[in-house]
Amino acid sequence: MFCPRMRAWTKVPLTFKSFFRQRLRWMRGGIDILLQSCIDRFTLGDLCQHLLFILLFAGVVSHLLVNLILDGTWRIRFFLHPVPLVLAGLGQVWSLYKLRFLERIEPGDLALRLAVLPELLVAVVLSFLQVRAYFLSLFARPQEW
Repeated sequence: MFCPRMRAWTKVPLTFKSFFRQRLRWMRGGIDILLQSCIDRFTLGDLCQHLLFILLFAGVVSHLLVNLILDGTWRIRFFLHPVPLVLAGLGQVWSLYKLRFLERIEPGDLALRLAVLPELLVAVVLSFLQVRAYFLSLFARPQEW
């Protein structure tokens, strides 16, 4: 049940290494829960997000493979296609929307989210972590809790 007045505190990771380890643990745990409990009303949204990620990742990989076959290079050709632009725009809007849940917004938080490049770099790194979480959940030993 959603309660907007509820507050929770946590100890945040202090280094990038610990931050990415934490994210990998969370991502892998989400995948494990989805695989164990199958689809119900609580996991349907997560399943849709995973399917969207897999489709987008497959699109990027297929783009790289087409370039490799046609040009013999791994070069990515950037072009203004509406789908990635809309998805990037939605990501930015979502990033700004999440600020509404903070009690106190630091000027640095707002500036970082308004600058597109850092947000995209974090998205790329987290995408690779997500792929690693899929691999670990599907092919590695079970995660110890």
